Amino acid sequence: MGIKGLTKFLADNAPKSIQYQTIGSLLGKKVAVDASMWIYQFLAAIREGSQWGNLTNSSGESTSHISGMLSRTTRLLEAGIKPVFVFDGTPPEMKKDELAKRDERREKALAELEKAQEMGDGELIKKQSIRTIHVTKKQIEDVKKLLNFLGMPYIDAPSEAEAQCAELCKDGLVYGVVTEDADSLTFGTPVQIKQLNFSESSSNKVNDKSPGKQKNGMQIIKLPLILSELDITMEQFIDLCILSGCDYCGTIRGIGTNTAYKLLKKHQNIEKILQNIDKTKNPVPENFEFSKVRDLFKKPIVTKRNELEELIKWSSPKYEELTDWLVKEQNFSEARVTSYCERIRKSRSKTSQTCLDGFFKSKSNERKMSHETPLSKLSQSEKPKEKTCTGVNSSLNRDTKKVKIEECRISSEWGVPISKSSNDKTEKGDFGGKSETHNETKEFQINKGKENKEHESSTVENTPLKTKSPELSNRPVKRKLNRLIDESNED
Repeated sequence: MGIKGLTKFLADNAPKSIQYQTIGSLLGKKVAVDASMWIYQFLAAIREGSQWGNLTNSSGESTSHISGMLSRTTRLLEAGIKPVFVFDGTPPEMKKDELAKRDERREKALAELEKAQEMGDGELIKKQSIRTIHVTKKQIEDVKKLLNFLGMPYIDAPSEAEAQCAELCKDGLVYGVVTEDADSLTFGTPVQIKQLNFSESSSNKVNDKSPGKQKNGMQIIKLPLILSELDITMEQFIDLCILSGCDYCGTIRGIGTNTAYKLLKKHQNIEKILQNIDKTKNPVPENFEFSKVRDLFKKPIVTKRNELEELIKWSSPKYEELTDWLVKEQNFSEARVTSYCERIRKSRSKTSQTCLDGFFKSKSNERKMSHETPLSKLSQSEKPKEKTCTGVNSSLNRDTKKVKIEECRISSEWGVPISKSSNDKTEKGDFGGKSETHNETKEFQINKGKENKEHESSTVENTPLKTKSPELSNRPVKRKLNRLIDESNED
């Protein structure tokens, strides 16, 4: 369920925390994926077809989850995104009531589905079919087998997948968490990624902020901006989510997200809210163990960083084994599987070249911006022609500047890594290689004393520049500009 009404509340009260971007903005980044959520989506999406049923193999077993996972993972790789899949473990004891309610709703939906089938009501069949979806252990094992063939890393969370994904993100092992559940934010996920859309929609505008309408678009929710815009602490945000409605305890009648926010701004925490509300109008449910739920969100059961680093490793896809399993056991079309394998192969080499192009383009733009001439500081007679001086910073004297460039190595699991020196042999890249693109950094140390001296006094004698003739005062500047232009052209 996540957190009831949270996304709408954030859209109304913390709009800057929700951003719409193209999937291309994730190029080269690692993301944690809530695998159980994806499997559920694939099963539900297939049921929206004309037959409201799942794809199956010759044994009658569902293959919708396999087909969906193969397709979406391939698209992620083609976009240069590196997924780490996380599966649910043992649910917390506090979640047993919510799970029991889900089982009851599923049983009721099955009964309603039978009635709808007898009546031949297509819309009702579709509606109740989706409500009966239950991800089985067999389906989870199928997906894990697929990921092994693809060389994709996955993690079995000790408890909640959202909590483990949040831990990966907080530790800096991934950029963001791909999930539709808002409680990933409550567990402390800095960046939540929602509504990944690879569809061929006609709308491809970045400023089209309608969820799901942007081709290759997604929704990004940033926790630091939530706290900043709402002007609350992380602990208050957790209390807000508990009062709004979560999977681990009941809610107080008459208190939704908006009311909860107002009460928290006034009383600071749940304890003080309970002391001040009218319990006849807002009855508190029995066993409202909010303090235990708060501790669960703050300190969930997760695998820690030292163990996670060993688990997050990519390897080469096993194309032959993948093809045999999909074609012979799952009855996939051989042509279709061959197409997927080819797309994955291309994504490995394409990503390397894309990263290189993006890196050098970025460095070129950075250099142009950092060396842009402050023409406004020069007199009209000193302003050089625009074409001649583009990319040159006349305020920096290269004789008094020390440049320190950190070693930069670009490598990609989908292509050929760039070695540290020209003497290193180039080896074929793989999913198991180093993945991060380290940005080149430059540190400029400027001799401010010398620079200030040039501005304050003449290079000929200690007479202020303003009292010198235009010809004398222009000579140092012209010499400096000419030298910088020559050096820029050599670059």
